[in-house]
This record gives sequence, structure tokens and C-alpha cells, in this order.
Amino acid sequence: MKTFPITKERAVLEELRKKFAGLQITPSYLFDRAKVLNQRDSYELSLRGQNRTNERPLSLLQDTDVFIPLRWKFGLQRENDAKPGTSPIYSYPNAVVFGAQAPDLMAFFHGEVSLKISDLTIFDPAPAQQFYEVPETQQRAAVASVEGVIALDSFREETGMRELETMPVLNGKQTILLNTRIPTYTSINIESTTAGTSHYWVSYIRGLKVSSAAETHYKQISDALRALFA
Repeated sequence: MKTFPITKERAVLEELRKKFAGLQITPSYLFDRAKVLNQRDSYELSLRGQNRTNERPLSLLQDTDVFIPLRWKFGLQRENDAKPGTSPIYSYPNAVVFGAQAPDLMAFFHGEVSLKISDLTIFDPAPAQQFYEVPETQQRAAVASVEGVIALDSFREETGMRELETMPVLNGKQTILLNTRIPTYTSINIESTTAGTSHYWVSYIRGLKVSSAAETHYKQISDALRALFA
């Protein structure tokens, strides 16, 4: 019989489904973001809350659920305010997209990321530089491309995404604080200056969601993961 390589995500999923057969465990993701403003040098995300239609593309952890992050990336978006959810996540400040703000937006990738769950510090700080990745092909303006065709970035979900060395279990009932600190200076230019558009610093996490387990199975799931990777 043909064998297939087992990814970390598949290994964790199979182990949890075996140990907790009565629970609904599914691949899922979390998506949260903060608006970029010139006067801010710290951006805090909670990753938790009720998902509301008018706040798409946010995907937040509900207070009844448990989430196991496996792969994580940070990036930038330039969003049309009237069309939320239509911008890709850029793993670098694309100069065609972000224009004059692109050089200063590099501050985010020279910043530091910290994660705290209730009173437990998971990492503080971690370099945001690890999420910086320029794709193999980059976008060009139409005037600079062949026959007037705009060449776009090569996009993959994995671009800029990193596997977590530690595997914190996120509980929807706990306080989760994900903070990014960036270097700043008086004349920093990172905020969108085009009317009707905004820049965002984004956290995108792939992992496993365990539905309705926050109160009843959080500790058991944490213990099972520690045993799996001991």
C-alpha cells in the first residue's frame, strides 16, 4: 500500500481525534488585524471575539472553543474600505501597492512580536523579521511590464508562514494578547494617504479548532499535546 508523508498538522489531528473521539476537531484558521496609523508604535490583537459580517475577513476564536495554532504568519494589507476582504496578505511592503509608504512599512518586519495568554508569556519578544519573505516574482506597474500587462506577485498561502516551535493551546475563555512593537520616528509615513483605503497589520494562523471544548477539555488537550511532542 502506498504511504504518504504525515505533516505535523495531520499528526496532531489524528492524535486528538483518537483521544477525544466525541469532540468536533477540524482544520481551521484565525485572522485578526489592526489598522496602521502613523502615531502608533504598538499593535495589539486579541484573536478572540464574535465574528460579525460587517467585520469580514476577521475570523476570531469563539469563547466556547479551543484552538491549536500550528503555522503562523504576519503581513500587510492595503484594503478598499468599501470592499473588506478583497486584499491579499503581503509578506513584504509591495512598492506598487503601498507606494510612498512602502519603505517605512518595513518597520513592521523589523519589529518584535509577543504573545501572552492570561498570565503566561509564550514568547516575548520574537523577531517579526522571520515573517518577511519576498516572493519569486514581484508585482510591476503596467508601464513597466511587457505589452502593458501588469505582472503580479506570486501568491501562496505558505508565503511568509512559519511553523511554531512552541504549540500554545488557545482557550476562547482566556485573555489572549498578541502584540507587535515597531521602531518609529517623528516623520514615519506608514498610514494610507489615499481616501477610502486603509493599511492593516495582519495575523493569520492555521491550526485546529476544537468546538465547544473551552470549559470541559482544555487541560486534557494541553496535556495530550505535551505528551505527543515530549
